[in-house]
Formats: sequence, structure tokens, C-alpha cells
Amino acid sequence: MHESVLSNLSSPWTGNKVMLVTRDNSLFVRKVFKRKTDYLREIQAYQVVAEDLRPNLIKDEPSLLTVEISYDPLPPSNAISDFEIGRLMSRFHRSTLGMSPCVRDPGTGLTADTWLEYIRRHSGRWVDIVEGYLDRKVTGFLERYLQLLELHNTAQLCLIHRDIRQENIGARENSLILFDFELAIWGDPLWDVGRYLLSCQSLSDFVSGYGIPDNEVLTAYTGLFAFSFAEYLIRNGQTDGTDFHNCVQAITKIGSM
Repeated sequence: MHESVLSNLSSPWTGNKVMLVTRDNSLFVRKVFKRKTDYLREIQAYQVVAEDLRPNLIKDEPSLLTVEISYDPLPPSNAISDFEIGRLMSRFHRSTLGMSPCVRDPGTGLTADTWLEYIRRHSGRWVDIVEGYLDRKVTGFLERYLQLLELHNTAQLCLIHRDIRQENIGARENSLILFDFELAIWGDPLWDVGRYLLSCQSLSDFVSGYGIPDNEVLTAYTGLFAFSFAEYLIRNGQTDGTDFHNCVQAITKIGSM
């Protein structure tokens, strides 16, 4: 059995080692996880997400924190519209809707009764880090977003990806699929929506594809995700790019409403 590595697909974001491999004239992706938490989240996704929404799991080696999955890239120069991503995200969420009675992280085992409880548990750290870096008070923005969440949060829980973007989308048999589930937990589907809206080009196209109205609730989810992402970027010294700029804009957006 002949095997060779064709390219390194690893991302600096996760520390996971991801390689494009050929074996007996077949292409596949080998993913070696740096952390057991990420591996456990990814495996949970392969157990519950519909097969037409993800790569095929070829091999699972728990002792090595390694999986082998099908290689399903987008065709070259194939641009995906915000409408298509909205529709893909909606299908992904509906595929596991109602499967978990509570918020649950398969990687850490941590649980919460509601998404609001989960967010409140973590948001104190987010705001402390962000305020320290920006040298300005943003606690009021956070509290306003949490109030909106408390008033309007009625969504059923499902498996959420937490990093849906163009780079984490592939295609198989002319249908879009998602990959890279190392952040996936059981939570509120609008968290994925808020994450995507940070860099969305056409809000109207996206919400039309997903099937939700554009309202202040989406602003709240986007703002709250921006707090969490900004805290991550500050901790990792990645505040010079577009991602951090988008986060700051989203955090303070409610002040102009």
C-alpha cells in the first residue's frame, strides 16, 4: 500500500495538523488534533450530522486523536453566494434540531440549561479583556445585547459549528458541505448566524437563504459573538487584521441604533 503526502492544509488558527494524502490512487484528508477536546467535538459531529452535509469519515483513530475524511473541495473559482451559505447553514442546523435538551460541549463536558446561561458564564472574561485592550468601557454594549437575548431567545438547541465561513465549506456531488467541526457544540443556532454576519457581504441575501428576518436580535448575536472573537484575537496577538476591526464595529453597533 503506497501512501504519500501531497500538501499541508493546516491552519494556524487551531494547531491541528491537516494533510492532503494519496493512498492507492485515492485522495483523502488526514487530520491530527492537537487537543483531545477538538477531536471529541469533531467526532460528535460525524456521529450526528447528516452525511450529505459533511465529508465522509473514512477512519477514526482515537488513541492518536486522528481522523481520515474524504477530500471534498469546492471547484476552482467557484464563488459561493451569501444566499447559498444561508441555506446550507439552515439545513445544517435543522439536521440536529432538538437532539440535545441542554447546551453541551462534547469536548469539555461542560453543560448549561440555556444558551443565555452559557453566554453569561463566559462574557465577563470577554468584556474584561476587550475593555483592557481598547482602553474604553464596553460593558454597556454587552449588557444591552444580553438583554435582547433574554427577551427574544426562544430557539431550540442544535449542533452549532461556531466557525461557518467560506474557508470551511466544500462540495460533493454538486451540493455544499461543511467541514472542520473542532469547535462544534450543542447550542443556539443563531450563534452561527452572528458569526457569519461579521463578514457577510449581503445581509439580505443571507437571511433570505437562511429563512429569518433581519432584526435587532441578529445584531445582538453578532455583537456577542464579536466580544468572544475579539477576546480570542487579543489573547493570540491577532488584532491587526480585518477580523478584529469587524469585531470592534459589531461590538459598538448598538450604540448607533
